[in-house]
Amino acid sequence: MANTATKGGPAQRGQGVIATLSTAQRRAVLTDRASRLAQRGLETQSAPRERMLVCEVGPNLYGLSLTEVRRIAPFQRRGAAPARSAAAMGLVADGGAIRPVLDLASLLGAGAPAAASGWLVLLASPHRAALRLDTLPEAAEVEPLDTADPDRLRIVGGEHHDKVLVRLSPTDLLANPTHGAQAP
Repeated sequence: MANTATKGGPAQRGQGVIATLSTAQRRAVLTDRASRLAQRGLETQSAPRERMLVCEVGPNLYGLSLTEVRRIAPFQRRGAAPARSAAAMGLVADGGAIRPVLDLASLLGAGAPAAASGWLVLLASPHRAALRLDTLPEAAEVEPLDTADPDRLRIVGGEHHDKVLVRLSPTDLLANPTHGAQAP
């Protein structure tokens, strides 16, 4: 260990530069360090986070605000309905209400519905539709990217950590009147 000299005193072993400072100077250094660390912590938490339902459609990820989702259920049975759209898969009963089932991949232009199974995302009021997915969606926190597009968000934590998703609007998805899912 190196010997260091202190102001006005004998050399001390292993104390380094901190031994050359007075008590007041050490306190000032520690206070300054604590202040800088606290600011750094505030900077990393400054981006507002939101919880969203992460939906996989092929290789892409899409997000629905949890306030727009009523619940998720397995897609097991459906009633037949005249299809006015390639996305329409039929009807399901939900708490006494009849809801049209629309395939999310078809709505997004990613192909025709492949299976009559999967998961349903039952949308919250005022929407009367259910969206079918192949895989079970999961809730995750998201934060804005450093881009000008507010609908592109980074996933924080979970299975899809650091991946980017696109925010979906149920109102925009269901705006096509041929889907038969318009809110009254």
